[in-house]
Amino acid sequence: QLLEHNLDHVKRQDEHLDFEAKEKIYRKRSEQESRNGDSDAIVKTEMDGFMPTDLASEGDSMDNIKAEDYFPAPVQESVDSTSPDESNSFGNPSFVISLEDGLGGEFDGTTVRLQKQIDLPENGKALFQNANVDKNFWPVHKALRKHGWVWAQKSSPGKVHMMFTKGKIPNFFKSGKQMLNSMGLSGCIGGSKSLQLQCRERLAEKSGCSYADLGIQPAQYPMDSRTSCMSFFDRANKEENLEKLWLYKPANTYHGAGIELYRGPAKLWKKFDKCNKKSLKKGIMMEYISKPATIKGGYKFDFRTYLLVGSLQPQLVFFHDGFIRKSDTKYSEHSTNKNTHVTNAVSQSSKDHFFNFTYLNHALHSEMDFPLEYIARAREYLKKVTLFMFHTARVQPQPLGRIKGRWHIFGVDWMIDQYGHIHLLEGNGYPLVSHYPGIGLTPRVWQEMTDLILDIHTNPSSLNSRFTVKSNYKYGGWTLIFNELEEAYNLKNGQGYNPCNVFPQEV
Repeated sequence: QLLEHNLDHVKRQDEHLDFEAKEKIYRKRSEQESRNGDSDAIVKTEMDGFMPTDLASEGDSMDNIKAEDYFPAPVQESVDSTSPDESNSFGNPSFVISLEDGLGGEFDGTTVRLQKQIDLPENGKALFQNANVDKNFWPVHKALRKHGWVWAQKSSPGKVHMMFTKGKIPNFFKSGKQMLNSMGLSGCIGGSKSLQLQCRERLAEKSGCSYADLGIQPAQYPMDSRTSCMSFFDRANKEENLEKLWLYKPANTYHGAGIELYRGPAKLWKKFDKCNKKSLKKGIMMEYISKPATIKGGYKFDFRTYLLVGSLQPQLVFFHDGFIRKSDTKYSEHSTNKNTHVTNAVSQSSKDHFFNFTYLNHALHSEMDFPLEYIARAREYLKKVTLFMFHTARVQPQPLGRIKGRWHIFGVDWMIDQYGHIHLLEGNGYPLVSHYPGIGLTPRVWQEMTDLILDIHTNPSSLNSRFTVKSNYKYGGWTLIFNELEEAYNLKNGQGYNPCNVFPQEV
C-alpha cells in the first residue's frame, strides 16, 4: 500500500511538471477571449437557494459528515469480478438465509420472511413528531393519520414511534425502538455533488473499472482539488472543446441556485485563478448537455425519480417514477435566460411545469420520433442506475449501520438528450415531499410509501412472501430493486453484483 501511495504521488507530480507551459497557453486564450467579451458566465443563477453546510436539504451532505468521514484512509480491497446473474435465477436450494445470519429475516430461495422491527402500542395510538424539520413531510403526516397515528406536539420524544429529521440524527432518538427517516451515512447517495462523484468512482474502481467508462453521467470535475481542476482544463483546452458549454454547480445548493454556464475554458481559467489553491471552490464542473430532448414544441426538461431505502435490517431498496419538469422558456443553446437551461430553478413558472411519464412517452414519440416503448426501456435502465447509486453507500469504509426502524427517501434527477441517451444528474438526500397536482402522482405515491414503510417495520407478515427482485415485487407503484436477503442467498451461490458487467448500456 505504501508503494502504491508513493507511485501515485509521483504520478501526480509528473502530471503537472508542464504546468507552467499549460499556464502560458491558457493565459493567452483567456486574454484573447476576454478582449471579445466580459468575464461573467453566460448564465448565472442567484444564490438564494444556498444551504449552510450544517443544515441538510436537497443535494446537501447528510448528517453533517464530511468526505473524510466516508473515506478516512486508502483501503486495500479485493475486486469482485463475478458476472451478475442476468436471469436472476436462484441456485442451490440447500443454501438458506436464516435469522442467525443477522440480516433481519429469512430466505430459502422461494419465501421471504421479514423480522418485525418496531412494536406499536396495542392499546392506544402511535405517535409521530418532527425532530428538526419544519414542513417538508406533511403528506406523510397525513398518511399516518389515516392509520390512526397522532401528532405528538408536546409528548416526550422517548414516547414517539416515528420521528422526522432533515439531516441530523436527534440526540434523544432511541435506535431500534423508534422509526426515523434517515439511514445515517447517506451522503454517497444524496450528499454534496463532490462526495457523490467520489463514491461512484470508488465503487467502480473497487469493481475493476473506471466510472467514466460506465457512461452514467456527463464528465464531471470537482473544483476543490488542484489535480481535478487541472484535469478539467486539460480537457477543456483541447481544440475540439474550445466552444463546448460547461456547467458549474456549487456544492451545497439546491433548486438550481448558484449554477453558472460558461462557453469554453478561458473565463473559467480566470475564475479559478489557474487552479491556484486559494481559488479552488467546493463544487462540480460538469459537461453541459447542449442537445437535450425537448417537449411542447422545443422546451427543455429534466425529470425526477425516487429511491426509497425502506429498511436497513435487512437492506431493502425501491424505485418509483417521479415527475417531469419543463422549462418555461423555449430552448436555445445560446440563450442567456437561466430558465432556458436550469429547469428546476425556483424562478420557473409553476404553470404548465409538471408532467407525468405517460405524457413524456407520448411527447417524445410524437415530437422527437422516439420509439413508443422508449419509456418502458428507459425505466429498466433507471432502475439499474438507481441500484448502482445505493451500492455506493455500501463500499464506504464506515459501513451502513444495521439499525431497526430506519428508512430514507431520495430524489434522483436525470436528463435525456436528443439521441435518447439518459444522463444521471444528481441525487438529493432530502427531496421536497409535496403535492404535484394534475399528474396522477400525489398523494398516492406518499400514501403507498407510508403504507410500505409501516408494513416492513411493524407488520411484515402482511407482505407477500415472494418479496424478491426476481419476482419483480411491487407495492403499488414502488418496485423492489434490492433485497439484502436475496443478495446473501445469491452470494452463497457465487452470484455477486458488479457494475462493470452492467454498464455501459444503451436504452
